[in-house]
Amino acid sequence: MPKADRLLLGRGLVLALGVILFGGTLTGTVRDQRVIERQDLALAVGFDKGEKGTLRVISTFPQVAREAEEKEEIIAVDALSSKDARIRLETKSGRRVASGQIRVALFSDALARSGLKPFIDTLYRDPDINARLFLAVVDGSTETLLSRRYPEKERSGFYLYNLLETNMRRHTIPTGRLHHFLRAYYTFGQDPVLPLLRPERENVAVAGAALFRGSRMVGRLDLEESGVLLLLKGSASGADSSMRIRLRDKTGTLVFIFVQNERRIRAEPSGPRLRFHISLAITAHLVEYAGQRIGSLSNPAVKRAIERAVAHRYKEKAEAVLRKLQQLGTDPIGLGTYARAHKLWNGTEKEWYRIYRKLPISVDVSFRITQVGLYD
Repeated sequence: MPKADRLLLGRGLVLALGVILFGGTLTGTVRDQRVIERQDLALAVGFDKGEKGTLRVISTFPQVAREAEEKEEIIAVDALSSKDARIRLETKSGRRVASGQIRVALFSDALARSGLKPFIDTLYRDPDINARLFLAVVDGSTETLLSRRYPEKERSGFYLYNLLETNMRRHTIPTGRLHHFLRAYYTFGQDPVLPLLRPERENVAVAGAALFRGSRMVGRLDLEESGVLLLLKGSASGADSSMRIRLRDKTGTLVFIFVQNERRIRAEPSGPRLRFHISLAITAHLVEYAGQRIGSLSNPAVKRAIERAVAHRYKEKAEAVLRKLQQLGTDPIGLGTYARAHKLWNGTEKEWYRIYRKLPISVDVSFRITQVGLYD
């Protein structure tokens, strides 16, 4: 059953977005005659809710002229119709807008809560846009984030792209590639997740993850919860993490690098519903310990005590994140996908989400330290 979204934007605004992103394709055979001096290459684009149902579109364009005082130009338009959007954007730019260089597409949290399907579809159908385009949700206005000057930073389009890529490679936040969003969106029993950004005075903070039900944002996770979600998805290998523990009346902070993160899901019928069990096996390097000394890790008893304490804390964190996901009615882990693939559920997706909120889900965690850095 296809996913249904109640979208607040009318057909005219979807067409307006299409004109902005398809700018080059509407000219037909003229594409071959493009020259760089007559185009503006958009590196980042932001979408906010405008007033009275309009759409506020903000684009950044690098300035290549040597005499340019600013490294980039910020252009914002309010779209009332497709014709109006094209005229206003290109009038302000003075050039035809090319979408092929867009690296990052941002959406305000207010717009994301209305549903992103028309935007995602338009981005995907644009032949000039790479499916590896980064998507992210902004806590607040995308115009505020894109318009702000960040001292000592490169052009905002490159800065945001590198910020997202670095944090995704470090497994700090979920991947925000366009094709990953689409794959989760169109998979039964699985919901997309996007990085959540927050503008600050001199930089942009990675704030966590935006949670979706279909194409509508329904909640968020902070940065720590986002890391736990990656563990539950079995995709945290290579991530670093810190944890404060109290053991033997002594308190310390441990810093780890996850070497391996294995996840197993089991499900079985439980009356009219299902019962899920998630097993996490984490192998890590302990790279630093700060605080009161518990003992030497060369002592097997000390090592086992630390491993058990850390495993217990991750179990608590995982259970808390799962409860939050169920309360919000979003399934980014893909339990619905698992149930259907193993022929444990043959109902509709709407029915799945109705029972998902009350599913019993248990978690067990094993944690093993294989290498020690600045501890002994």
